[in-house]
Amino acid sequence: MNNVLGRIPPGAPILIIAINDQATMGMLQAVRAAGRVDQAIAVGNGADEAEALATDPKLLAATGSFPGSYGNYLIPIALSALAGKAVPEATFVTHQMVTKANICKFYKEFACAGEADSYTFPEAEFASYLSGLKKEDWLKGYEAILPKQ
Repeated sequence: MNNVLGRIPPGAPILIIAINDQATMGMLQAVRAAGRVDQAIAVGNGADEAEALATDPKLLAATGSFPGSYGNYLIPIALSALAGKAVPEATFVTHQMVTKANICKFYKEFACAGEADSYTFPEAEFASYLSGLKKEDWLKGYEAILPKQ
């Protein structure tokens, strides 16, 4: 991150996102050490650094995958397979965007703070995008990995 920071012009906004919350927090720490934290915002991936998400003003949100709940998807599939029933080629798992405004819904030890984000997901545009993807030749045979809606 120090190498990358040296190539970002002074004053330019810095958006941080990484493969997991821990890497995101490490990158944010490097930005702080470089004295450029006022130019940065970060979004984590995993939502398992709950304390940082609840308290760090520069960590705006994190995509919560909550692998502890994967059994809710996997056990019925495994039982169906053991019973000789057909199972789906793929299962789409919904993730949650965890923010300071809704963290209390996922981590009871942290209070929700601030207003809920006013962002509204563009459902119609996303549905149109998915419809187009399903027609792409390069996705032939992999359509099951796309969400149904």
